[in-house]
Amino acid sequence: MYETLAEQPNAFVQGFDEQRAYSETLKRARELLDAQTEVHVERFVVEILSGLAASWFGLPTSEAGLQRLFVTSKFVFQPSPEPALRKQAQRAGPELKASYDELTKQPASDHGSFLAELFEAGANHDERTTAVMSLVSGFVTATYGSVMAALDSWIESGSLWRLSAVADYGALRRALVQALRERQGPTVLHRTCVKETTLGGTTIARNSRVVLGIGSASNDDAKSEFTWLFGGNYGAQKHACPAQAMAIGVMLGLIAALRERRDLKRLRRFVLGYARPLEPSAAPPMDAEAPATNGSNGSHSSSVEA
Repeated sequence: MYETLAEQPNAFVQGFDEQRAYSETLKRARELLDAQTEVHVERFVVEILSGLAASWFGLPTSEAGLQRLFVTSKFVFQPSPEPALRKQAQRAGPELKASYDELTKQPASDHGSFLAELFEAGANHDERTTAVMSLVSGFVTATYGSVMAALDSWIESGSLWRLSAVADYGALRRALVQALRERQGPTVLHRTCVKETTLGGTTIARNSRVVLGIGSASNDDAKSEFTWLFGGNYGAQKHACPAQAMAIGVMLGLIAALRERRDLKRLRRFVLGYARPLEPSAAPPMDAEAPATNGSNGSHSSSVEA
């Protein structure tokens, strides 16, 4: 059933190549940065992602909707959620579903969006709600977790400023993949084993609950491709993400927009601002502009290729 329902959403996101996602994200991010004198990175990322979701999928998301989205996502990804989180998610989930039900009653104003495609294909109301909700939920929260993991490390260590010297798209892409190798969001996944299997010499019984540590797996030096970040190659692995190219392009567009603002400085955690321009002769080297590493949060520097 779910495989059939997933066919159209999966085909839609696969239609986004990395360059398209990168270009559209970069344009939107540049416009938002032009209007800001102080950049709250978390809000900046969420605003870009929710704007892209509205444009691409046809479903605008309110502030309350975003809060519900993150609560339910946090609940789903945690192997053993606390009772308080479980209670929040039990309330937020139905509220989120009800708001999506209402939003998907009317055709999308953007005729190039996924919701518009569903209307054109004759999908019923329940099918529209399920399909669009799955795309928005997977896109916003998963991309947010991944790009914020990289930005947290880069901002706190000062590497974001050194990224300003990386002009080559390929080099920036390799820097992102390396950052995600070192820090992930989420750090674990949990699954239920559908049949008895053997992994690493250990027999895992059917219906056993398995918690997988992404952190240890991602630091395997033998893995050089970015696909492992998304569960493997889509089509070859059952749980692999179909929107891999879209996600990489979006993350690179967000980072590239921040990287272009070479006069941004860290004011406090996840808050950047513009320093008074220095005279050219007095301007220090780029590395000297970067703030010292703040070790209080346990973050570590990601490799940056110049």
